[in-house]
Amino acid sequence: HNHSIIAGINYLMWYRFSPQFYRETRENGASVIREGRLQLLRFRVAFQKSGYFKSRVQSFGRDPIETEFVGNLDSHEFQFDKPYIQSGEFTFLFRARADRVYIDILNPYHYPSTFQSAEWVGTFDSDARRI
Repeated sequence: HNHSIIAGINYLMWYRFSPQFYRETRENGASVIREGRLQLLRFRVAFQKSGYFKSRVQSFGRDPIETEFVGNLDSHEFQFDKPYIQSGEFTFLFRARADRVYIDILNPYHYPSTFQSAEWVGTFDSDARRI
C-alpha cells in the first residue's frame, strides 16, 4: 500500500488591496481625482492554479461580506480525494465607498492560490462635495 503523509504549519495567506482611486488621463499623464466620490460595485481577480480562497469586503460600520472560491465541483475532473485546481477569473459583488472600505483576499488552507491581476467597476460622482 502506498500512503501519503502531508505535514506543515497552518498559516493565513492574507492580501489587502491598497485604496482605490479614480484616475483620469490628461495631456501630461494620469492623475488622481480627489474631488468627488468613488462608489465601488465589484472586483474581479484573475487567478492561476488555485484550489481555494475567499474575498472579504469590510465597509466601515457594516458586517464583512465574504465570498468563497472553491473550484468547479461539477467538473468531470473533480475527485473527492484530491483538491481541484483551476485557473480563471473570480468576481465578487458589493457596494461601498472606496475611501471607507478594506478589500482582502484570504486563504486559510493548504490549497494553492496565485493571483495575476485585479480590476474594479464602480461609479464616480464628481458633484459629491462635503458641506
